[in-house]
Amino acid sequence: MSKRTLLRLFFFALVPILFLVFMPRQQDPVASDGGALFVTSWGSDVTGTGTFKKPLGIAADSSGFVYVADSRNNRIQVFNASGTYLSAWGSFGAGNGQFNLPSDVAVDSLGNVYVADAGNHRIQKFTAAGAYITQWGSRGAGNAQFDTPSALAVGSSNNVYVADTGNDRIQRFTSSGTFISAWGTTGSGNGQFSGPLGIAADFSGEVYVADTGNNRIQKFSSADSFVAAWGTAGTGNGQFAAPTAVDVDTAGNVYVTDSLNHRVQKFLVVSANVNYVTQWGTFGTGNTEFNNPQGVAVSTTGATVYVADTVNDRIQRFSDAGTWELTWGSALTAPGLLSSPTDVHVNSLGNVFVADSGNHRIQQFTAAGAYTTVWGALGTATGQFNTPSAVAGDSAGNLYVADTGNHRIQKFGASNVFIASWGSRDSANGQFERPLGIATDSSGNLYVADTGNHRIQKFSPTGSFLSGWGTPGAGNGQFNAPSAVAVDNLGIVYVADTGNHRIQKFSSLGSFRGSLGSLGTADGQFDSPAGVAVDSSGNLYVADTGNYRIQKFSPGGEFRAKWGTFGTAGGQFDGPTGLAVSPNGNLYVADTVNQRIQVFTPVSLPGEDSAVFVSCFIATAAFGSALDPHVQALRDFRDRVLAPTRIGRVFLDLYYAWSPPAAAFIARHEGLRTAVRWALTPLVYTIEYPLLLGFLAVPAIAVAVRKRRHS
Repeated sequence: MSKRTLLRLFFFALVPILFLVFMPRQQDPVASDGGALFVTSWGSDVTGTGTFKKPLGIAADSSGFVYVADSRNNRIQVFNASGTYLSAWGSFGAGNGQFNLPSDVAVDSLGNVYVADAGNHRIQKFTAAGAYITQWGSRGAGNAQFDTPSALAVGSSNNVYVADTGNDRIQRFTSSGTFISAWGTTGSGNGQFSGPLGIAADFSGEVYVADTGNNRIQKFSSADSFVAAWGTAGTGNGQFAAPTAVDVDTAGNVYVTDSLNHRVQKFLVVSANVNYVTQWGTFGTGNTEFNNPQGVAVSTTGATVYVADTVNDRIQRFSDAGTWELTWGSALTAPGLLSSPTDVHVNSLGNVFVADSGNHRIQQFTAAGAYTTVWGALGTATGQFNTPSAVAGDSAGNLYVADTGNHRIQKFGASNVFIASWGSRDSANGQFERPLGIATDSSGNLYVADTGNHRIQKFSPTGSFLSGWGTPGAGNGQFNAPSAVAVDNLGIVYVADTGNHRIQKFSSLGSFRGSLGSLGTADGQFDSPAGVAVDSSGNLYVADTGNYRIQKFSPGGEFRAKWGTFGTAGGQFDGPTGLAVSPNGNLYVADTVNQRIQVFTPVSLPGEDSAVFVSCFIATAAFGSALDPHVQALRDFRDRVLAPTRIGRVFLDLYYAWSPPAAAFIARHEGLRTAVRWALTPLVYTIEYPLLLGFLAVPAIAVAVRKRRHS
């Protein structure tokens, strides 16, 4: 094939492309819901009777029964004092007796049960057997309205006190729901609140509030007047890190779940005098260890304390002095079981690695989910982890782990042998603030979503810092808590910009290439996306975490499909985060709050299995790299304009039939490469700035017509 023939073919190919630039867009083919086929799942059981999925509130009645607000299972479960399951009621919904994230439970002197139905912004009342009695509340800021009521308590007169969390106030009602009073505004002064999450009332009608955002406990009289406050932010005795629940016994002992310090603190309060007594608990999964405890209840005798160990999905029972007595709930720690799995990686052999975040370990499975091995434990030594949140591998078989709580990256080789680690807590190059995402490119370079520092950092395979980009904000190239990163076969970097509810796209050097998404529930919109993955064809998958679904996009960013709703069945999700594509094209999803991994086979749309999703051969040969901005513009145009249209796909099929040998010939002749670059550059500007071309074309055509008339 001669140079002249190649050039004629090439310039002939420009004609339909230019036509398509200006032709009206046809409707893109869009997959309906159900863009993937469910294959299998494995992990921990958190939905059966007696198991929990993020228990929040807990109460004990005079008969010794224990009521648990099993929040993510949208039910109330009842146990005896020994943890034996007795009954349950509730399901997801807005009807009578249904719940949307029930966050607390309380019992009055008659045995009636009250539930803070936080997601439905209401209080529901039941008999001790779970029969529905009544409800009150709706979303708003008026009297008897609520914004995410997170806690409630019953006083000695059976008055019901509600922590109206989103409105930063306390409301008081009769047992039938009649409004009595309210107090509190947003702030840090006495009687003001910042997101109160816990409340208790003693036998004399005095009220204690866990003022969570202000890291303190406030006490009020039975007449709603401020009495005392104690606590500041910190880890010392009497200090708090997000106190979330409070209860009081008949002797005036006050118990507080100091959630982010992973402990319970006990105080003796007499009038306005507060005395620290003791504390118990550390971070972990063993007995007397906690992971973000958010509920506490004292038995009517004052001898027993029950703690909702929320992220560990269990209840722990203690004496009033803090001596451990009993644990019951979901089993999450045995090999093969999962606790808050946040990421998944599939290597070239099909082996599956899971960041078992709540258990501070990495687990390995077969492609079908059979347990293989495990390594890691809570700690700071090499090979130990503190809430590992992401895992990635390179072509050499090495495995990298984002050791989030230790603010570092760890690297492992064959047989999971430790090789190296780097990073410490801070904001300099090579330092991290809770890194949540990690990915590798074809050269083995590592990209880290440095979440707390709102940036991406790039490292060599040995951990040497190469580059970084990003600052806090919402502009192009800025981030708000980026939590995941993925790299495609061409070196394009995709970042889940979680707090900005979008995906951003960059070159391997950090040059901004575009973004997609905004806050919402429509196709192509997101709510806190926390996972991204790219398949071998360049299709993008996004874990749309807050919308409980997965979305799929073409290489050009066009919406293709979605699947998933809130729930526990196969194909349903609760907090999906990490994603991985296996060598055979299956998609693995870390279904975090459901404590499992789900596997899907994506459903291909018309055209997705054709050549339109491979490289732009001629442009790559001319410009020397698939990452060149000109090539990227042409590739985006191909996916956005050509691929969705019938005439475009016909052209692309013809193009990919003859372009590989032509591209190889062009690459060997520098003069031809230069000529093709000269020819393609106007086309790129035509694609990116079609209106500008139109304005320039009008006078050119006018001049040509005038010359023709005078000839």
